[in-house]
Formats: sequence, C-alpha cells, structure tokens
Amino acid sequence: MARKAVWAAAALIVFAAIVYSAVWWIVADRLRGGLDGWAADMRARGWSVSYEEVRIEGYPGPLVPIVDAPSVGAPRASGGWLWRGPRLTGRVWPWRPSRIAFAAPGEHRIRPGGAGAAPISARPGAASGSLLRPAGETRIVLALRDVAIRARDPNLPRAIARADVTIVLPDRPGRADRGRGPEPPGPTATLRLAGIDMAGRGA
Repeated sequence: MARKAVWAAAALIVFAAIVYSAVWWIVADRLRGGLDGWAADMRARGWSVSYEEVRIEGYPGPLVPIVDAPSVGAPRASGGWLWRGPRLTGRVWPWRPSRIAFAAPGEHRIRPGGAGAAPISARPGAASGSLLRPAGETRIVLALRDVAIRARDPNLPRAIARADVTIVLPDRPGRADRGRGPEPPGPTATLRLAGIDMAGRGA
C-alpha cells in the first residue's frame, strides 16, 4: 500500500507539473498575442506603436515579458506627442494574467506635440508600474521617483521627486473594422507631480 501511495503521489506531481507547464506556455502565447493585438488596434485608431520582438522568459517561475525599444505616438487629434522608452520588463503569474507588474528603468524620451516643440529626456531613479485589465479597459499605473529632466525649455522643471501617471485605454467594442459599433473614447491620462525642482532654470 505504501508503494502504491508513493507512486500515486509521484503521478500526481508529474500531472500537476504538466498542467502548470501547459498553462504557463499558453499564457505566454496570449501575452504576445495580446500585445500585438493591442498595438494593431491602436494603429487602427491612428496611433503609432512599435517595439522589437517580445520575449517571454522566467519558466518555471513567473512569466517575465521583455519588450525592447517601445515607442508610442499619439495622433494629431490627441496631441501629437511621441514617447520612446527603455526596455520594459514585466512580471506576471500564470493564474493572474490580467495583472502585470513591470519596470522601466532608463531614459524616457518625449517629443511634445505642437510645431517647434523641443524634445524632453527624463531619467527616473526608479520606474515601476502595473497593467490591469478590468472589464472594458486597460489601465496602466506608473510610478516614477527622483526624475532628472533634460529640456531646452527653461520653464520646465529640472527634477521631480515623484510622478504618478494613470493611463486608461478603453477597449474597442469589436475589431478594428467598420460596422463594429461606435468608436470608443480615446485614451485618457492623469498626472500627479510632487517635489518639483526649478533650481536649474536658465542653465
């Protein structure tokens, strides 16, 4: 009986490992497909979205999606700005695929909308956030700490102690095709700043 119990336990462990591995790779595939689908939908709305090939690492632990050279540009009607970021590294468990924690350390380059607007470079001491998928939208929450800013405009701050950004991307009711229902509202963003340093003004 004891031998049978051992074999039964071993078989159960092997079965659980197979199921977990299958779920892990299915979620990894869906993460890639979800990002590609979101990018295609945004392009259909007039946005520019680009990135290099998405890699999913971390097996058998949490999935670690890695996105190199991400870039998002808004259409003119939404301000016409352009953001180019550093490598994005995420962390997500297979049983919670709708919640992704990520980090984005490095230099963030922003080209504000409007004619003649000078580019801005921001390098945070720490950059972390999360991507959530509640019903009907994608919500991105980003926390930046100790942000050093380089810009030609002397009226812009040179440093910000804390910046919290919330971006909401409403889902399209259907695919990016005509006749799929009304166009959802565009992305909205909320920005909160603290510890603004203007000491470098005029430098």
